[in-house]
Amino acid sequence: MVDQRPTEDSDGADARVARARSSAKDAEAEPLSGRLLMAIAEQPESPSTLARELGVSPETVSRKLRTLRESGLIEAAEVFGDSRRRAYALTTEGRVQLGRLRAFAAPEPAPPPPNVADVERMLRSGIRHAVAMRRRANELEQAADRLRLVIREAEKAQLPELTVEATSELATTLRQLRAGDEVRVLLERLAHFASSPEAPASVALPAAAHRLYGLGRLDEQRGERLSERAAQLTTAATLYAQLAGASAWGPPETWRQREAWSLLGLANNLRAQTRFEPALLRAAAAARSFEEFEDPYGRSHALFTLGFCLRLLGEFDHAWYVLDQAHRIAEEHSFERFRADSLMQLGEVRRCQGVASEARALLSESIERAEYLKLPVIQAFARSALGAVEYHEQRFPEAESELRCAQRLFEHWEHREGLALNTRRLAVVARSLLQAGIADDPARVTGLIAAGLDRYRVLGSPAGIVACEIELGRLERSGGKLRPVIVRLIRRLDDTPQRNLLELDPWVPHVLHTFAGETGDEALSERALRLLESAWERLEQRLRAGAARATELAGVSARRQTAAVSIDEMGGEARADKDALAPLVAA
Repeated sequence: MVDQRPTEDSDGADARVARARSSAKDAEAEPLSGRLLMAIAEQPESPSTLARELGVSPETVSRKLRTLRESGLIEAAEVFGDSRRRAYALTTEGRVQLGRLRAFAAPEPAPPPPNVADVERMLRSGIRHAVAMRRRANELEQAADRLRLVIREAEKAQLPELTVEATSELATTLRQLRAGDEVRVLLERLAHFASSPEAPASVALPAAAHRLYGLGRLDEQRGERLSERAAQLTTAATLYAQLAGASAWGPPETWRQREAWSLLGLANNLRAQTRFEPALLRAAAAARSFEEFEDPYGRSHALFTLGFCLRLLGEFDHAWYVLDQAHRIAEEHSFERFRADSLMQLGEVRRCQGVASEARALLSESIERAEYLKLPVIQAFARSALGAVEYHEQRFPEAESELRCAQRLFEHWEHREGLALNTRRLAVVARSLLQAGIADDPARVTGLIAAGLDRYRVLGSPAGIVACEIELGRLERSGGKLRPVIVRLIRRLDDTPQRNLLELDPWVPHVLHTFAGETGDEALSERALRLLESAWERLEQRLRAGAARATELAGVSARRQTAAVSIDEMGGEARADKDALAPLVAA
């Protein structure tokens, strides 16, 4: 007869299964125990970290950890480098218990999906963080990656307004990375949103405004199609003003700030066109708006642009005061990019005023910050200015070294304005080295002048061309070949459009008048003196009036001081003050 009683082995297996089910039910009845085991299994953690992750008070977690430790399910070990802290990990029995829980306990219900409001709040936070990364530490690539993620998530959540906003910020970020082709692709996407018949007005109008703003800022480092870009920025500002006037399209403050950024972009565009008076007024209006909406980054940027224009006008005292305010705001709020940029402009002001030691210190600090932040164009302009300081101190080899460093950076980034300015400065230094007997290569000097002329012709800059012609005249004077240069200069001064543009330049008329006196040519001297008189009158009556209105509009007032002004072949928009000009006019 066969024995029907269960064997010892089968009885043991059934018992183990029953105990496992019972243990799992016990863990299920104590859900915090199971959650702690699962959290510790992923990574050994300290009690405070576990409490924070599980959303439970530290006291409750400590009591439960003590129970699990007494049961032999977890063990504690010192944290490396901190003997006072403990991190908990599962023991072998703890891993077995966790396996039982996962096998036999009832599955936890899946968390409910986040609602649309939560997703929108999270994505807006992502945009803000990306913009902060771009503004504070110039972390452009990291900011771009975050914005790309926001765009993907916004598209999945079917939030077109957020998709458009993030696309606009990504275009701005990539523009600063000088990724022009990628920016154009993004602007085409915005054009699709703006023209789609299915897009509501809350999507189409912002997309159109963002696209026009992006187009207006595109290629601004290359100075291309400036008039067309100015029209696009003007239209963008108008659209943002319309959005601000309709409460259905979000907080008006947001669109007013966008309008201010469009005005600031327009100010930079006008500055590049040598239209300083309207540039000053646009920058000042933007500065006032940013102050109203308590946007220190925007105000720092606007004051920087205002100070830059004032420096180009030769208003060095005003420029210093405004740029110093821009730098203080940037320093207070850790806007590292503008700390480097404003230091460079402050150094340029001191250079133009002939304060070499202070200029050298400011420019050197700007170079150091620009290198750290990977801002090559700021570094290039600061090195070029430092080379000009060394030239002013007649340290020609040191000047050439700095200018060569700047030239390599300008060439790498294909910065046309920087290359034109720096090439001419290299020519000035090369001529000085030749005439001082330190170098013996006249062909190199001629080649640099010719290269500078070509670059200024491409830019369409009569002032730059005349500056190069003057430099060639100073070289050719010793070789008896000066006459062709004089003839070309007279022809340019007799051409009304070129003469009008030369009048806008605060530096070239003075240098041309000085050079004409060196040549002894009466016809050139007469024309150069008339240009100097009309340039002074034009700047005094129109541009200085614009400077006064702009600084008042921006909410700043500078205390005027008397300062020396450096007039030399390096340029830098310096010109004589009124008292120094008087005897020249009388003569």
